[in-house]
Parts: sequence; C-alpha cells; structure tokens
Amino acid sequence: MSCKPLIYMSNNAITQVAQNALIPFGNIVRRKSNNINDGVNGVTLGECGYYEVLVNITFTGQAAGNAIFQQ
Repeated sequence: MSCKPLIYMSNNAITQVAQNALIPFGNIVRRKSNNINDGVNGVTLGECGYYEVLVNITFTGQAAGNAIFQQ
C-alpha cells in the first residue's frame, strides 16, 4: 500500500490582504509524506500526480463590487 501525500494548513488569523496579493496559507497542522511541503508562496510538490485542493475563505468586503478568488 502506497503512502499518499497529504498536507493540512490553517490560517485562522484575521488577515487583511491587498488587492491582487497572495493569501498566506498559514502553518502546517498535519503532513503525511515528505513529498509535499509548504513554500514561501504556496505548496511544493515532490512528485507528480493528481492533487485535490480544498479552500475555505470567509470574505468581508469594504465596498460594493466583485470578489474573485483564483488559483
């Protein structure tokens, strides 16, 4: 049975993010396998394959308009 890489990161701090800025992932809560790690502005994958990314964002706008989150 092979070990599937897993990383769970959490950033529960109230964070203000400037327009077009990167949203910080936060700290590693749980990791399975050394083939996946946190990077400066993202996650570093040590092997090819299919990965599922789940994101939960709570957004409070300061003015009317569109909020766009993209990968």
